[in-house]
Amino acid sequence: MFWQYSELGGLENPYYPYCYKELNVKFAYLNFDDESLYGLTTKDLKSIEQAIYEIYGNDAGYLVFDEVHNVKGWELFISRVRETN
Repeated sequence: MFWQYSELGGLENPYYPYCYKELNVKFAYLNFDDESLYGLTTKDLKSIEQAIYEIYGNDAGYLVFDEVHNVKGWELFISRVRETN
């Protein structure tokens, strides 16, 4: 079954992203609203993506990037990930 973002309740749902666990969906979650991640670049996003696949392989069915707008240039990165995966 494919769940649309809006069906999951988005960020307004207090259990997001825990609802993925309830649906038995494997995912990798990273919250960019963390001061230790301040100043990341799109090059860093590529490195993070590579690290996720090195650790989890193809087991992470979804990549959940919360507050990714904190990274300048995130739009092109997300667009590429969406189109290639």
